[in-house]
Amino acid sequence: MQIMYACTGNQCRSVMAEHYTRAKLADRGIGLQSGR
Repeated sequence: MQIMYACTGNQCRSVMAEHYTRAKLADRGIGLQSGR
């Protein structure tokens, strides 16, 4: 599965969305790998 977040300013919203998603998935025992 691939999930991408983007925003027009890309100052903090996409970063916050990534961290939120990581936290929610970690609560369920699911890990993520970053493509960075």
